[in-house]
Amino acid sequence: MQWDDLKLGIEQHGFIAGATGCGKSTLAEFLVNDPDKPESVVYDPKHSRTLSNWRNQAYVYSETGDPIDERFGLPEHLVDCEYPRIVYRPDFDEAEDEEAQENFFRWIYWRQWTRVYVDECSALLGDSRPNKGLK
Repeated sequence: MQWDDLKLGIEQHGFIAGATGCGKSTLAEFLVNDPDKPESVVYDPKHSRTLSNWRNQAYVYSETGDPIDERFGLPEHLVDCEYPRIVYRPDFDEAEDEEAQENFFRWIYWRQWTRVYVDECSALLGDSRPNKGLK
């Protein structure tokens, strides 16, 4: 199979798992940079060093005290970012806040037609069911 044949369609989900060093992040970068789906946001709560090497992304960090968008409860500079491919790195307090994660996925849903990649799904909070925005 050629990587160019690997596509995720509308409302399809994928899960990438494997041993360290097997190419999971390389595959994720390929999917996130799919030219047929230009809008993508990566949720990177652990600030992965591997994702720091990705190209064609706007890296958006949050810090305590950032101005907050009233509609979504997220940093204004994230909500207002017009770059089509974003790696969002919440501060560690926000990454440990279930409501902040809910706000993030609600914003993704609002954006429409946006592919979202969560690096380290184990960082998602809540019970065994995903939040509404992620669904």
